Amino acid sequence: MTKIYKSLRDWVKGQLAEENFLIEDILREGCMPGFPGLTYYSETTALHDMYEGEIWDLVHDAAQEAGVDEGLAYITSLSRRFGYMGSMAQLKNALVWFAVEHLCWELNQEKELRDTRSSDGDDDEARL
Repeated sequence: MTKIYKSLRDWVKGQLAEENFLIEDILREGCMPGFPGLTYYSETTALHDMYEGEIWDLVHDAAQEAGVDEGLAYITSLSRRFGYMGSMAQLKNALVWFAVEHLCWELNQEKELRDTRSSDGDDDEARL
């Protein structure tokens, strides 16, 4: 039975915990090479439909950071990265890939911050 997660972020964390993909692989290659749960339109459209609000929030926030007014304009500007979007399934696929890549980037940033903080704390304790 497929596990249901309360958010796409939790789904990504679950996939990482199960080692279905690694953050490093997603950050280096993106989702295009194909990873479990991210390969077929049936998988990505189901993820989109389950987490649509969260995905569009991520797109909207990224668009605003990039100085683009509309999320859809932003995601279509990335068509070279995500491939041709000539159908609803292809658009949903691109949105899911974008969101997963973005969440992996965020999770990596959070990990690096924790690692920096813990190494700073170790240095302070060593000096005492």
